[in-house]
Parts: sequence; structure tokens; C-alpha cells
Amino acid sequence: WLKPHFSTASAFAVGNATLDPLGASVTASPYDYDYEISPRIWIGNRCPGGTGWRARYWLYDHQVASSSFVNTGTGLAAVSLTVPGLNVPLISPSLGPALTTAHALDLETIDLEATRDLTIGCSVLRVSGGVRYLDMSQFYTAVVRGADVTVAALSYQQHFEGIGPTFGLEFGHDLGCSVSFYAHARGSVLFGNRNDQIQGTLLVPVVANVLVDSPHSDNVLSIGELGIGVEANLGSVFARLGYEGQIWWGAGGPTDGTADLGLHGFSVTTGVMF
Repeated sequence: WLKPHFSTASAFAVGNATLDPLGASVTASPYDYDYEISPRIWIGNRCPGGTGWRARYWLYDHQVASSSFVNTGTGLAAVSLTVPGLNVPLISPSLGPALTTAHALDLETIDLEATRDLTIGCSVLRVSGGVRYLDMSQFYTAVVRGADVTVAALSYQQHFEGIGPTFGLEFGHDLGCSVSFYAHARGSVLFGNRNDQIQGTLLVPVVANVLVDSPHSDNVLSIGELGIGVEANLGSVFARLGYEGQIWWGAGGPTDGTADLGLHGFSVTTGVMF
């Protein structure tokens, strides 16, 4: 159950064109994100000696935020949309067109890794290493409508697909009464291709079409993960309750292709060992 955070997550910017015609004082309107459920599934095998393998799949696929603006003041509202390399000014008269924006985030990972368990008294240290596949997409849209007519529309799409090494450490310590404490850390470096595309149509002040399509380019994305929690073991069935955080360096934000992405939240896990 995760909530995203971005170092840059502006939906649009608003100023007062009547009081400030040069647009010196502009206020950015950030997105307000919510917690969303994302499934993580894994299957693995561990030999009696402690060596094993594991496959993991994780999906975060949501339209995570929306934001809107309607000018109800007495002057002109200087509204602007900013995406990489492009600033779109939109002058909205009083009681004029309504601006609606949305941001969708799709993250999908697959891990294939070898594991090794080391028992130290009442504690177990699990070392894992392997490869991770990542498919990441972000989609930002902004539409200005007035009197059921689309005045302007802008979209910014980001896509990254890559593969690279992943390394993890998991620590478990028996607390007694079939309950244990656990902590885990993971680092991944993904090498792949990134593509950004900007499309727009403006009807005022003049009719104009915008298309900025960057070709596939080599890119590197690094991910760090930390988590802690408690685990209850009931024979062949186990259950976990934990808290975790992730940071994705340079993953991009709604209107920024270089922003950092963070995810944090709670996890509830159950599984069967046989």
C-alpha cells in the first residue's frame, strides 16, 4: 500500500495577469497523491544447505493524481503548463475555461535471483543477487475546456525499459513465540532505453500543434529499497506486517523527466512454505 512522492510534481502554475502582467509571482500547484495498493508475488526454492533461487513480480499501475483549476476571480488568470523544453501560457478570463490535469504512473518489475541463507544463532541472513527487468511509464495530460469546446490539450509521456543487476540483504531475528523481526535492503541498477514524447494542440490565441518526440536513447536508472517489520510463523504458513520505502533516482515526475521518485507505505504479506 504505497504512496508516491516526487522531487518535482507540479500540475500547473497560476499567476494574476491583471496585477502582475510580467508573471513575476507565479504559484505552482502540486499534485496531492494517495496511497494505492500494488501486488508483489514471488515463488522460490531453498535447498537444505541454504542455497536457493527466487522469482519476484511487482506491479504499481494507477492514475495516481488529478488536479483542476477554474478562474473565479475578477482579473485574468495567467495559467501555464510546463514540460521539458516547452512552456505553454494560457490566459483564462474570469469565469472562463476550466483546466483539468492528470498523472498516471505504471511500474512493473521482474526479479530472477539466487539466494543464500546464513544462520547465526537465532538470526538468519539471506543474501540474494540476480537480474531485474523494469518497464516504467508515466503519462501527464492537461485539457482546457470552455463551453464544451476543447481550447487546449497537452500530453507528456515518458517510458523506460531496461534490465540490470539487483542485490539484496534480508535479516531475520527470532523474538520467540513464533514471531520474528525482519529487515531488508535492495539496490538495483537498470540499463535501457528511454523515450519521451510531448503532444499538444492549442486553439487560442492561435491554432498550433506541438509534437516533440525524442528518439530512444540510452539511460541508467538506480533504485534503492529499505523495509522493516514483524513476521509470524504458523507451521507452513507465515504472515508479515511491515513498512518500506523506495527511491528511484532520475525516474522523472509528472512534468519533469529528471525528477526523483519515492514510494513509501505499509505491506501485508502471507505465504506458504512446503
